[in-house]
Amino acid sequence: MKAPRGLSIVVLLIGIVAGIGGGVLYAWVINPVVHTDVLPWQLNRDGRTAWMIAVSVAWAHDGDIIRAANRLNDLHLNDQTFQVLADSACTLARSSYAQSQAGLIAIRSMVRLAQGQGKRGCASDLIGANTPTAAPA
Repeated sequence: MKAPRGLSIVVLLIGIVAGIGGGVLYAWVINPVVHTDVLPWQLNRDGRTAWMIAVSVAWAHDGDIIRAANRLNDLHLNDQTFQVLADSACTLARSSYAQSQAGLIAIRSMVRLAQGQGKRGCASDLIGANTPTAAPA
């Protein structure tokens, strides 16, 4: 006995939708892709901010401006590198990140690094960037 033609198309469409749904569930929930060995310019906004924080704190610790500039240049921001750093410090100063001592140290390091290159943001006004804090260890 043959199945009606309309029924086979419905079964085919249900199979396609179920296959796509299962594939998306597997790829997004069960076994998502984990990126490793990502270059700084390939990071998302939060990753770039974390990179800038790490570079600024390292600069505050060792004072090597050449190393800090080279690391920040890895973000491929061209001439805007230090202005983006100052703007990111401003964004962090407005967030809950500034409510911890470690956050304040990081933001102040970012502000000082940007100011050393002639760039200014609002973070120095928001948190008092010239207030002394313990240097990172």
